[in-house]
Amino acid sequence: MLLALLLGACAPINPAEVTTPDPYHGDPPLLAGLSLECDPTGPRFLLSVRSTNWTGGGELWMARGRGDVERHPFGSDKASREGAWDCLSLSLSTAVDPASASPGSSSRYGCEDMERLSFLLSLRAPDGSANADCRAWGADPDLFSAIEGAPACSAPLDTGETPPEVAAQCD
Repeated sequence: MLLALLLGACAPINPAEVTTPDPYHGDPPLLAGLSLECDPTGPRFLLSVRSTNWTGGGELWMARGRGDVERHPFGSDKASREGAWDCLSLSLSTAVDPASASPGSSSRYGCEDMERLSFLLSLRAPDGSANADCRAWGADPDLFSAIEGAPACSAPLDTGETPPEVAAQCD
């Protein structure tokens, strides 16, 4: 009996009042700016992304054709404490041997391929479960609609340049 009283003392008075706040702030992330550059001295692709709201990471898809596709996951570098924005980046070296390219760290493509490549950037929902926003650009942005597993991306990217105010907020 004493044990039952002690266990009852640990129970909340009104369990209906105990709630867990949503850590993802409800709104999905949207692309706010991006920069993709290729440093030929590296050689290295450098991607910087800023989103509204928190993300669950992202993916950069690179393709020269339907059967020549790379998929590179990347994560957050820093985010606002309140969940209002997220800054993500990816650095991809050019693999010496194209067969040794590794998702998220190296690519079989080099800076000389930039003009012939198509790109798709996808941002995941904060819990990582689904594509929340994406943009396609490059040589053939519509190519990704024919690639199995690629997110459906109806919003083209106007330019690949990040507005200076967005880039400054991520540094």
